[in-house]
Amino acid sequence: MKAILDGQEYPINLAESALSQEIVGLCPMELNMARSGGHEYYAGLPKPVRVRDAQTTTVVYRGGVYYFDAWNALALVFEDADIRPYSVHVVGEMEGKLPLALKEAKNRIKVHFDLEDA
Repeated sequence: MKAILDGQEYPINLAESALSQEIVGLCPMELNMARSGGHEYYAGLPKPVRVRDAQTTTVVYRGGVYYFDAWNALALVFEDADIRPYSVHVVGEMEGKLPLALKEAKNRIKVHFDLEDA
């Protein structure tokens, strides 16, 4: 999968899980994402996905892509954070300079998600 922000393409390596595949199945999609907690951007997905066989964590890491099922939200993390008492499911990991671009972005951004080119 890839994320496109401000015309730049950034690859996302997906975790091997049914959850990640369901999210890929929503592509192409454009999300209006909001900055939150000083460590991430998040947005609700266009339709609900089922959480199956995905790793869960209460600590998120820079470059991580996560799913918060309580809000049906996808999150892109640009700083490490302990998010207890909440937990999220691991979707994948951003490659390249996307975490840096997110850290320097405005409070609201538009990110397009699509499949990698064949």
